[in-house]
Amino acid sequence: MQSDLKYFFYPSSVAIIGASEDPLKIGGLVFRNVISGYKGKVFPINPKHNMLNGYKVYRSILDVPDEVDLAIVVIPAAGVLSAIEEACKKKVKASIIITSGFAETGEQGRKLQEQVIARAKSCGMRVIGPNSFGIVSTAVDLNATFGVGIRRKGSTAFISQSGAIADGTFDWFQDEGIGFSILVNLGNRGDVNEAEIIGFLKEDETTNTIGIYLEGLPNGLGREFLKAVEETISEKPIVVLKSGRSSSGARGAMSHTGSLAGSYNIYKTAIQQHHAFVVESMQDLIDYIRALSMQKNRTTNSEIRGIGILSNSGGLGILAADEAEKVGFNVPMLPQNVIDEIRKIIPPYGAPYNPIDVTAQGTPKQQYEFYSKTFKVLEEHNVVDGYVVIIEGSFPRETVEAITDAIINEIVPITKKPIVVNWYAAKSIIEDLAKKIENEKVPVYPTPERAIHGLQALINYSLARKKAQIKALISQ
Repeated sequence: MQSDLKYFFYPSSVAIIGASEDPLKIGGLVFRNVISGYKGKVFPINPKHNMLNGYKVYRSILDVPDEVDLAIVVIPAAGVLSAIEEACKKKVKASIIITSGFAETGEQGRKLQEQVIARAKSCGMRVIGPNSFGIVSTAVDLNATFGVGIRRKGSTAFISQSGAIADGTFDWFQDEGIGFSILVNLGNRGDVNEAEIIGFLKEDETTNTIGIYLEGLPNGLGREFLKAVEETISEKPIVVLKSGRSSSGARGAMSHTGSLAGSYNIYKTAIQQHHAFVVESMQDLIDYIRALSMQKNRTTNSEIRGIGILSNSGGLGILAADEAEKVGFNVPMLPQNVIDEIRKIIPPYGAPYNPIDVTAQGTPKQQYEFYSKTFKVLEEHNVVDGYVVIIEGSFPRETVEAITDAIINEIVPITKKPIVVNWYAAKSIIEDLAKKIENEKVPVYPTPERAIHGLQALINYSLARKKAQIKALISQ
């Protein structure tokens, strides 16, 4: 683990330069978030106050009697250089500059940013920002942002070049049941960059999946970024949402964080060649990460990329098959001997081919057996590389409970292949049962299309990891 970055995410003490009592100010929001959960030492810095929320306030960081690992800077841009000067004298290890008004504003701001970063580097202090939303490290309950609070811990790390996307993604993922280990917005990327964060996360024990929102990379950083991806991908999957695909989007990236977006196709090709995922929507970002954070260690048998679709709805099975072929999967017709075995299990008006329709008819016990016995046949004959299990409906309650039990007790334990569930019903009605399935590390999606995308991530990562591991062995 890169020792100089650990102070951002595992600090023993934090100073907030510009802490405020006003909850509508950035300094007030950041201070409130830090003290809401962080158990380390907290030092608010503001010459206008003596006490804030029961904490002694210091006029300068130089007045703090203890060592300071991390300084969070939330004062106007004109005062930031002076604040970094004092932080250097205090021997602060790391700083997050939330303040905006630097390279994203033009030439004058760029020069000020260069001065700030140069001074920090002169004393060995690492900097995230400026123009940063901040960071979250759930392992130490540190929310050093001006956004929402920590509601769900998990194993997903998210690196974002946009503060708003960092904030919204953090909130949305938590609502979707995906917990974070680390969230970091690099802002203008004056010092610490994506490649370094990826290198840190590779060794971070609380992280098993990495998501990235990327606008662009400056000249010279591309190779470093791809090297970090390549060195990490065999252990942890990486999903990149790259913006700036259009000319107007690229222009917006330049005005937003001062980044040159570059050719989208070049970025996409280079990242994919290093076995990371490139997605084009927030929806795919969350769907990929949901699957990978739960099942990154499941493996496929081959590169055939054939999948099995098991459903109690003919229509949903067809939609899943359509989407599967659209994204490049084969949905093979099953061998005749397998079809004959399945035909003996399901009702005569079901479809034993692929997609398999066990129908929605029958008692709860029968539905349990339709799903469990059919799946067992597929697994025993080893005819596909991954599975989509589809459930339609939310009643009778006894029936969907039986299907849930079949998935948990009979399906998940007998396969090491990637598997996802599409439950097509009102979330409010079946949420408790869906959570039971996800507790078994099987992602549940509301539509067949999204389930296919989740399975796509799992199968492709399994294949990519094998390639990366072989390449690493050859290069040794």
